[in-house]
Amino acid sequence: MAISAHPVTEPVAHHGEGPAWHPRWGGLRWVDMLAGDLLALDAQGRVRRRHAGSLAAVIRPRAGGGFLVAAERELLLADADDLHAPLRSLGEAWQRVADRGAVRGGHLQRPRLQPFRRPRVLRRHPDRPGGRPRLRP
Repeated sequence: MAISAHPVTEPVAHHGEGPAWHPRWGGLRWVDMLAGDLLALDAQGRVRRRHAGSLAAVIRPRAGGGFLVAAERELLLADADDLHAPLRSLGEAWQRVADRGAVRGGHLQRPRLQPFRRPRVLRRHPDRPGGRPRLRP
């Protein structure tokens, strides 16, 4: 079976990262990392854009609806699936983040960027009330 790739849009992101798809969204979502924007591609090939902050590292669906955005130094949560749903912050006690995904069980995994140090991974389960982050070397 031969697979061929082809573009579905014109260039729409300066630094596109972290594509994610979920049936509730009706299309693909990703970030324009350095612009701090969230992008959504619908079934008709239209791209919508929403600014989320100075940097957006990743966008992922939440199990109970809505989505999570890993911003430069915080996690942002939306309680609805709409791209323009209000975002609430879990606080700014985070190190700068890099693109990462979720693991089995729905935990978000993302490396912390620390200059001149070995990267560490922060695991967070944002849908669990009072869920505290755990660090793994």
